[in-house]
Amino acid sequence: MVRSEEPDGLNLSRRAKIIWIVGTALLLVLLLVLRFIPYHGQICEPAGEAKVANCTSYQLLPFIVFEVAQFLDKMGGAITAVATIAIAIFTFTLKRATDKLWEAGERQLHLLGETSAAQSRDMQASIQAATDSANAAITSNQIAVTNAGRQLRAYVTVQDINMVTHRLADRVGTLHDNIVPGAVHTYRFSVILKNGGMTPAINARTNISHNTFNSEIPADFHFPDSTTFGNALIGPQLVWHTPSITIQAAELETPLVGALHYLWGWIEYDDIFSSTTRHRTEFCFKIECERLQPTNEFWVSFAPHSKFNAADEDCLRHIDPAG
Repeated sequence: MVRSEEPDGLNLSRRAKIIWIVGTALLLVLLLVLRFIPYHGQICEPAGEAKVANCTSYQLLPFIVFEVAQFLDKMGGAITAVATIAIAIFTFTLKRATDKLWEAGERQLHLLGETSAAQSRDMQASIQAATDSANAAITSNQIAVTNAGRQLRAYVTVQDINMVTHRLADRVGTLHDNIVPGAVHTYRFSVILKNGGMTPAINARTNISHNTFNSEIPADFHFPDSTTFGNALIGPQLVWHTPSITIQAAELETPLVGALHYLWGWIEYDDIFSSTTRHRTEFCFKIECERLQPTNEFWVSFAPHSKFNAADEDCLRHIDPAG
């Protein structure tokens, strides 16, 4: 069963309803009784020149109404004053309420501004934190890529120096027709380079030079290139020989007093990583010769020079753009 509900303003209890009904009935009865009361009142107008007052008889209820109207008419000025005061009080109260409402609105706007500013700061902080996190991730990725490139790239360095002797034709000895090797007339040198990296060295270009000095290499020597160039592709963990240079045996075996031989050169190459720059390795060795006793055997060794032995940024000369 659906029960209808009255509006909140008319939702009266049972006792209140009875009181209202009884009160209304009593008021109606009172008015009816007053209507039939035989009491009459007189309302007289002031006497004129005839000195006789003009009076009119009324029943009680109209009489009361008339008297009240007369009273209100006489008190019109006072009522107006009271009404004016009431209006002034109401206006003042309305102004106070308006001021308080305005102040509340200002406080609300101020609070809204502070809240918006705080939210903006929080949002900016969140954006900055997200940006920092993204930048950190990018940096970490770049570091990982750089480290991978450094670990896998080609590294070409000098492994050894190869020496080959060229001899005259062998001859038959005088003792039991034994074969006597021909004398060495030329020494040939090349540098053995090794790619110690995990990827190929590509577009490689190299140069090798030689010269004789009366003493140590001068401090201002700039290690010029020769006309002996070479090109190469060196696979990972593989070796490659530079072009060779030759020195006459007489120059090494019976050198002039104080004469020193030096061998130098370089190799420039790319690795397979497009983000890296071209690489360079420089090398320079002193060719040291001596006769070993008691056999008088001729011995050749190679000592690294203090300069022109470096790689990449530490090289004495910059990378050749034409390479």
